Amino acid sequence: MPPLAFIFESPKHEWGMWDIRLAKAVEIYDNIMTGGVPIYWDRSDRVTFTTGSFISKSKAALDRAEEKAREGKAKNYGKVFYPIAKSNDDNPILPTMEEWMEEQAKKKNMSAGNFTVTDSEFDNGHLQSP
Repeated sequence: MPPLAFIFESPKHEWGMWDIRLAKAVEIYDNIMTGGVPIYWDRSDRVTFTTGSFISKSKAALDRAEEKAREGKAKNYGKVFYPIAKSNDDNPILPTMEEWMEEQAKKKNMSAGNFTVTDSEFDNGHLQSP
């Protein structure tokens, strides 16, 4: 449901001016995006695209479940698959974005060879020779 429709169909809540403006901003943002790219880039003659890829574990699990459902003889009309995230070490708490960024920084440091990546309050990191 679009954000503004949600607000206007929920009269029991007190929606303020900023709630409505924020909902409208989300709606405008959604309308200008196409495939995760702003529409003005997508349709510009000055912009070209290449492709990149990554392995999505949640998408892979969904693809396997859908493929298995198609192969089976059971009817699966209307069946919706969704990802369920769980920790590899059975910890009920999943990692935060900050923890993930720290893991990525460690991986980057390990693969930097003779260079070390140092943190600075002014940038995201820079290379220094040993």
